Amino acid sequence: MNNFISFQKSRFSRIKKMSFSQFYSKLIEKLDHLFSPIKNLRRAAFALDKFSLSFFEDNYQEREEVGAVNFEVKTERQQMGGYFEQPLIVLLNRACNQLINYDSSCQKILEVGSGTGIFAYEAAKENGRQVVASEFNDGARSWADANRKRDNLTYCKLPLSEFTKNEFDVVVSIEVIQQP
Repeated sequence: MNNFISFQKSRFSRIKKMSFSQFYSKLIEKLDHLFSPIKNLRRAAFALDKFSLSFFEDNYQEREEVGAVNFEVKTERQQMGGYFEQPLIVLLNRACNQLINYDSSCQKILEVGSGTGIFAYEAAKENGRQVVASEFNDGARSWADANRKRDNLTYCKLPLSEFTKNEFDVVVSIEVIQQP
């Protein structure tokens, strides 16, 4: 209790030393952080993801002896009433896409391990871009090709070694762990 009181005293002494404009600036900064729509959306997505995991087990695993089961886990979870794509993964893919959008020279994009094509589909929104999305899981690639089509988006099943060194402006790999 004494530590709390001394902490509060030191906190208030710092406030007393601030000018009104500094105090007002800090207050606005705190309120902006607290009521920011983007930050609240992220908080809600995290809370939903955490809450939904208590109902729907996320047993994704990809091992050499098992193979890619990510797509099967997604469809099973959806059939049980859960979400198809994890909200935080969707946000991560969209955030990566926004980073690509800052650079107008990124016109030819390769995504390695594209899964169900979240990033590739968003990246292909920009006119003039050519996006190639490579995925080894046949189910995920077929689903993406059927549900996330764009004229400037091509889905394939090729390893990175099949592409030439300077064929693309940027190569993206989100949530992919390369196994030896």
